[in-house]
Amino acid sequence: ITKDDNNKDLLYRRDRFDTSFTSFRVTEGTGPAAVTRDYVFGNDYSYLGLGGGSPVVTRDGGRIVAVGSVDDLIFTQTLEPVVSLESSQHGTVKISYSVENRKGNPVSVLVRILLDTALGDQDYAYYELAKSETSSEYDRIEKEKALDIATDFIPPSFFAYDDYENPGTAAYTIQDYSDGALRPYRIAFGHWNNLASTIFDFT
Repeated sequence: ITKDDNNKDLLYRRDRFDTSFTSFRVTEGTGPAAVTRDYVFGNDYSYLGLGGGSPVVTRDGGRIVAVGSVDDLIFTQTLEPVVSLESSQHGTVKISYSVENRKGNPVSVLVRILLDTALGDQDYAYYELAKSETSSEYDRIEKEKALDIATDFIPPSFFAYDDYENPGTAAYTIQDYSDGALRPYRIAFGHWNNLASTIFDFT
């Protein structure tokens, strides 16, 4: 909440944009003839003849909208503060993505969002996740971990603390389905370098 946060960082800051980024996996066609390509949002793919480059960024009221294109696909990223005092999400920032297909052929698009957590001057966090939809108990993330929707419960929100026993800074992530967004099929917690070393897949 703005009046209480003293403008503390919630993401790690660095001159290079390699700790937090969004990538897309685009598959065109089906079966053995299917072609899959991975793209990092905002990268230039003109050397492949696919276009791309720096997104066009505009301010639309309180929203920041970035639009980039590659291979006849238009990707739009929107960052929007939740300012409604009636909303339980007041004080958070909504991150959303959409894609417009101008290829003339159907495509499947998956998105991966990498957020490198920082809480104030501490460039890591401790996470807690609800154990189930109805549980009031939480699992602590003590080491690198991935959850898959096929076998694990992926909670609609999770929390990050700078210190479990005496938190001075806390943050939380909420998955918002109000506009028809899909539930993530996988979430992962780990050292940013292990996750950032790949465009989409990871170990």
